[in-house]
Amino acid sequence: SLSLSSSSSSSKPPPSSAQLPSEVTVVNLYSMAEEYLVDRLKAMCEVQLRKMLTPRNAPIILYHTDLLNAEALKDHCFGIIIENYGETLYGEQVKSLPKPLILELLQRFAESRNPNLKKRRSRDGDDSSGSTRGSTKRRAPYRKVRFDVAADPI
Repeated sequence: SLSLSSSSSSSKPPPSSAQLPSEVTVVNLYSMAEEYLVDRLKAMCEVQLRKMLTPRNAPIILYHTDLLNAEALKDHCFGIIIENYGETLYGEQVKSLPKPLILELLQRFAESRNPNLKKRRSRDGDDSSGSTRGSTKRRAPYRKVRFDVAADPI
């Protein structure tokens, strides 16, 4: 289960960290700002989450930003995970992401290694939002990707 943990494994946090908000607090505050349409507070929360973002917590924050439709922050989380793939891609937090997020992560990872994939996908009119150029018909964002997945649901 993906959840932000505000508890620490250390015996006592440093005095300065007691004054800083946790990821849990900021995500919850962002959610309330979204619900009550307080754009300035949303922007402040987004800035704070960017400052708090590390390779270790990026998958968790990615999960929550996806739920909150915070696309700019979601893109930033993907970037942190991909830049630090050695320490993030094989972790339990990434493995427990919902399948659509894992597929998007794999797609972005492949595109970061081969920019021609992104150009070809854009030229074909198939992007991650599922929109198509010059057509009113919407396509599924992962229509060209086929995976045979064992019966092990996440």
